[in-house]
Formats: sequence, structure tokens, C-alpha cells
Amino acid sequence: MARTKAEIQRCALKLFRKQGFEETTVIQIAAAAEVSPMTVFRYFATKEDIALWDDFDQALVAEIRRAPRNKDVITLVATVLLTSLTETGEEARMAMFARLELAARTPALRARGLDNLYQTQQIVASALGSANRTDQLRNSVAVGACLAAVSAALFQWAMGQGKDDPVALAREAFIVIGANVGGHHNERRKTRQRRS
Repeated sequence: MARTKAEIQRCALKLFRKQGFEETTVIQIAAAAEVSPMTVFRYFATKEDIALWDDFDQALVAEIRRAPRNKDVITLVATVLLTSLTETGEEARMAMFARLELAARTPALRARGLDNLYQTQQIVASALGSANRTDQLRNSVAVGACLAAVSAALFQWAMGQGKDDPVALAREAFIVIGANVGGHHNERRKTRQRRS
């Protein structure tokens, strides 16, 4: 099932890139994936779903629940996101690039992507867990900041035709929002502070 879903998306992204998102029909996607249009709709409710689907949320929640709670929330979430990005295989990374590049030039997908980010924020903040309303707000803000940072980094990667290292861009973005994720940028900052 997962393989069929991924194959439908792979074929769709190829068509979207070649002839445009709006111009591509579900019938064309089904033909390219060698399945029926009904099969496409069994996996995806809309064309936007085909373009943007990933299984990121569930994997992220699982990692958040496993992560030790010995860091501030922004650093914890940023570390999990950075680790996930670092461990993404080449095929998955190229699929991510194709989705981001398409979304960057398709207004309908950018709007849907913002809704997806909101859903992810709610799911991850809930996974952090707290009965205290102040902590719930803090968790939601921290997750939102981390997701905004990684999104900005990944869109820069996509708009730069993939020339930059997405992990390095994400690390820099997390440092901007105050996550303690280490790396050479932190070291440079410390060196500058010692000199001044």
C-alpha cells in the first residue's frame, strides 16, 4: 500500500514538473502510475494531497515521544527535526525537494502547505504533553517556531535549485530562533564574543 501511494506521488510530481500543477489531471496521474483513477482517489482525496503528502508527522511524533526531556522545548524539537532531516535517505530527500520546489511556485499548494504546518504544530505540541495551559502555549509556540525555521530553510534549499546543504541551512535557521543545536555557526559566534 505505502509503495503504491509513493509511486502515485512520484509519477504525479514528474507530471506536475513537466506540464504544471493545474494542467495535470488525475486521469493522467493514474495512467502514469499504471493504476485506475479510483485507486488514486483511494489514497489521495485531492490533487493537493498528492503533491504534498509525506509521512513526516507520525515519524516526528514518535521521535518526540522517545526524546529525553533534558533540553528546553525549542532545542528538543529542533534536535529531533535536524536528526530526522540528517537521516533522510537520498530518494526521500529528492522527493522532498520536488514537493517544495512545486509548492514554491504554486499558490494553491503554498496555502495548503500552511494548513499542513498548522496541523503538524498541533500534533507535535500535543505529543509534548502537558496539563498546564501555560506549558501548552509554550510548547505550541516552540513547535511553531521550529517548524517555521525548518520550512524557511528547506524553501531556500528548493529555490536555490538544491545547491545548498539542507541540513546546514536548517541548523542555521534553528540557531536564529535560539535552539542549542551546536555546529560551526555557534562556534563562530562564541569566538566573536570572546574577541569583543
